[in-house]
Amino acid sequence: MPTTSNFGWTTPADTDLVKDGAAAIRTLGNGIDTSLIDLKGGTTGQILSKASATDLDYTWINNDQGDLTAVQAGVGITVTDGTGPIPTITNSSTDLITTAGDILYGTAADTVARLGIGTAGQVLTVNSGANAPEWKTGSSVPTAFTLLNAGGTALTGATSITISGISAKEIVVLVDNASTANAYAEVRIRPNNSTSAIYDLFGIYNVITASYSAGNFDARGNYQSSAGIVLFQNGDNAAATGRGFCYIDKTDQTGFKRFQSYGSGRVNGGATGDIHQLTLGGILEFSAAITSITIFSNSGNFDNGTVYVYGS
Repeated sequence: MPTTSNFGWTTPADTDLVKDGAAAIRTLGNGIDTSLIDLKGGTTGQILSKASATDLDYTWINNDQGDLTAVQAGVGITVTDGTGPIPTITNSSTDLITTAGDILYGTAADTVARLGIGTAGQVLTVNSGANAPEWKTGSSVPTAFTLLNAGGTALTGATSITISGISAKEIVVLVDNASTANAYAEVRIRPNNSTSAIYDLFGIYNVITASYSAGNFDARGNYQSSAGIVLFQNGDNAAATGRGFCYIDKTDQTGFKRFQSYGSGRVNGGATGDIHQLTLGGILEFSAAITSITIFSNSGNFDNGTVYVYGS
């Protein structure tokens, strides 16, 4: 018997007798009925889906497979026509944004607010109530310093000591309990051990004795030098120790830097002698970034002392 070219249903042959026509038609109808059985059934709203790659292999499924049936709004979200056919979703919290750089933060559960962008150089920090962020200028943010030369570096026996490998935005150099072999030697510091750096100083010079020459300063207490920042001057024997510190900012940048230093040493009489104090502040005319600090005596070796370099 011949068959159809696509689905192979049996059809009457041209030579079949008329008396065989009914049977042939019945065979054809049964073949079609069997092939299309998957199309039978289903319920209102269902759609026909392929069950496999086999011809005429279908199944009925609900009309929500892989589709959204509803959209529920969350915090900062609004939904129009949540069940479709095309829900419109709006992030209403973005309505709070008015300027590029604005920040959204939580003020309570399920509640947001806007923090406007700060100004150049400000940093984001937490307010005094510890319940919201706020912008602060860099100078008002507390700075944490860490010791860069672990345990400190001994000065004993050396004319100069260099602390290298400095990488910080600002530093504090502390020279503690230092004395020199030669009487009245000055303890000084230099960045990168540079003898070309110029220090424009604005200082207060206070010395009980005349052992340290005040001639280095003009009538206003100003002093310009390339010899280094003088922390203090020691006295006439090894027991006359001194202490001093120097703060320098923008050490990681090129261009001029600011510094502030204070030192005190005993003169004329060692441990019981008079006290020489020197307080300085000014501009360091040194354009390179500071990667090392040299502490030195302008006359003779150190008998003792320790230097600490702190950075932030």
